[in-house]
Amino acid sequence: MFDFNPEAFDAWQADYDEFNYAFRNYCFLQFRAYSIHADFVPNVTRQIHAMWIESCQRWLNKETDAHTRKLSYLKRASLLLHALVSLQFIGNVGEHEYNEEEKVIFRGPPEAYASSRQDLIDAREIVLALDFVLNIIHYFELNRIDRAEEFRPRLTVDMRHDLIGYLLSGRAEEKAIYLILKALYLRHSSGGSAN
Repeated sequence: MFDFNPEAFDAWQADYDEFNYAFRNYCFLQFRAYSIHADFVPNVTRQIHAMWIESCQRWLNKETDAHTRKLSYLKRASLLLHALVSLQFIGNVGEHEYNEEEKVIFRGPPEAYASSRQDLIDAREIVLALDFVLNIIHYFELNRIDRAEEFRPRLTVDMRHDLIGYLLSGRAEEKAIYLILKALYLRHSSGGSAN
């Protein structure tokens, strides 16, 4: 996870530099954990941020009622994922050993390291974008107090690979991404209805 809170999410949406710094920092942590180096394609994160903002505004104007002033975190996160997977933001990738005192350590099971690393190398933008957005959603879900059920991530390894395949297809749609993520995080509210 990275340093995150609801104010940070709002700041990312309001300010490209805030978003760019946070996203690149997240990516760099992944690169360090997997001992790889990757170059960002110049100005693409700026385009991605603009796409995200435009999509949020369009959804606010066309997909909600007139009284809605702000999209839910899940809608904004879904639209961010769509924007991130729409453009290639990573260029060259290669092996790299980071000589830093404070190492970033892979926290999964040792047998998953090679597979996770290969996923990142093979589908770098998709994996970085998906995991970045899932971290955002997990933060909000872990901190919800209006749900009757405790939060438990339901995304299995197999489902994750299917989702990566869908996002890689180049045909991923905003609404489909939103509905997939909404279904993955569906829980009953304390009042009994499902969200």
